[in-house]
Formats: sequence, structure tokens, C-alpha cells
Amino acid sequence: MPPPQPAPQVFPPTGAGPVTYAERPRDRARWLVPTVIAVSAALVLGAIGVVIGLLAKLNSQRAAAPTIVPTAPMSPTAGLPPLVTGPDQSISHTTCDQGYQVANGTGFGTHAGRGSAGTSCLFANSVLLAYRNACGNAGTAQRSVSAQGAVPSNTVAGASCDPKNTANFLMQCAGDGSNPWIKCTGGKEAVVYLW
Repeated sequence: MPPPQPAPQVFPPTGAGPVTYAERPRDRARWLVPTVIAVSAALVLGAIGVVIGLLAKLNSQRAAAPTIVPTAPMSPTAGLPPLVTGPDQSISHTTCDQGYQVANGTGFGTHAGRGSAGTSCLFANSVLLAYRNACGNAGTAQRSVSAQGAVPSNTVAGASCDPKNTANFLMQCAGDGSNPWIKCTGGKEAVVYLW
């Protein structure tokens, strides 16, 4: 004779009649799917909010940075630094013979140009932007500047890297003797003039 089977467990009525233990898992499945969907939707919306917040922060940082534009052609003047002209050695062989200027900027330290053949136009522009952001008004006192290059500094053998951000090149900027400009040196044999 088979052993006796326990009687099904009866729960309080939920509508049409008593619910047995065998029917109870289906009730759990009814609320499980909507709960999973609601939690997933909340996570997706939270992630979207984080991304929007980061983009807003990045845009506000970009808005605060000075705009750099190529300068108009210059006539030879005794007060200009010895800029390197012609295409640079970057992959794009960019030419920036006249250097760069902070948009609507006038006065000392609002222009930059290449001072060595190994310096790219992109890097001259980057040093000007980094100098203006870090130092504000230009001066001939020694200042360290952390500037981005076309490649991370820590991937270039022998480069002078910023110890606080090793992806950036470290440049030392100061007055160039009695000359009316600032000379920035460092990186990987880079020279950038600011005037």
C-alpha cells in the first residue's frame, strides 16, 4: 500500500476560491516579471542620468577654456620668437607657421608657436591652452605646465611626464633671457614659444 499523501495546503482566498500549494508558484511568477522590468528600467534611467550629468560637466569645462585660433600672417618683427615653419612631423603634417592665438586675446602670452622641428602644431596649441588655464596671465617667472599631446606621454620613451597625470607632458615655461617671449621646454625635446 502506498504511503499516504499529505493534504494540499490551503491559503486564504484571493478571489475566486481557495488557492492550493501547487498553485502558489504561479502567483509568484505574476509579480516577478513586472518587478524585474521595473528594476531594469530604474537602472537604465539612472545610467542615462549619470551620462547626462557627466556630459554637462564636460561641456561646462570646455566653455570655461579659452578658444585658440590660428593667427593671421605676421610681418617679420624683431619682437617675435624664432618659430619653426613648414609642415610639422605629425602624421597629418600640419602647418602653423603663424602660430596660434587665444580668441579675442591681446597682450603678452596670448600667442604660441613651434620652437623646434620635433614640436607639433597640435602640441604648441595644447601648451598655450594649458598655460592659460593653469596660469591665467602670462609672466616670465618659472612655471610648470601639464599639456596633452597627440599620444600619451607615458608611451613616449624619454619624455618628461607630469607626475600627477602621466598621460600629459610636463613643460617648464619661463622668460627667455632678455627676449620678449616665454620659452617652454620639456616633453620629448619640445619647444613652444609664447608671446
